[in-house]
Amino acid sequence: MALSDDIDVLREVAAAICSLSSAEENKVEICDRAMSTVVTLALHDDPQTNKQAVSALANLAELVALHVKILSEDGLPPLVTLASSMDVDTTGEACRALANLAANPDVQAKLVAEGVLNPLIAGAFIYISFMFFSFIVYLNTRLI
Repeated sequence: MALSDDIDVLREVAAAICSLSSAEENKVEICDRAMSTVVTLALHDDPQTNKQAVSALANLAELVALHVKILSEDGLPPLVTLASSMDVDTTGEACRALANLAANPDVQAKLVAEGVLNPLIAGAFIYISFMFFSFIVYLNTRLI
């Protein structure tokens, strides 16, 4: 499938796939018919587009039966890259996808071989730091 050059179209496609991927009954169909599109959108330069696409990958990775398909369709490189994103939501979704994959003993060796642990740990640290900072800010606003 050729993707549009219109950023608004790409954002809407990524958001639609993300929304559809949250329903259990859609996961296999998306994985079978649109995985290359999801991966391409996750690698896009636009932060909103890749945030939605990585969220879709995280949703798909909730289903263990799709793990091998996600990895065979090159779904891992964007997840590793986006686990170190400057956007905390994107980092969180990439880490959620990697954690979903890492829970499957059948793919753990491949994940380790591909160097997933460092970005996963770094992404988790960034996310936890952000949450801690947000909590401190919340406490300060309550005390003032």
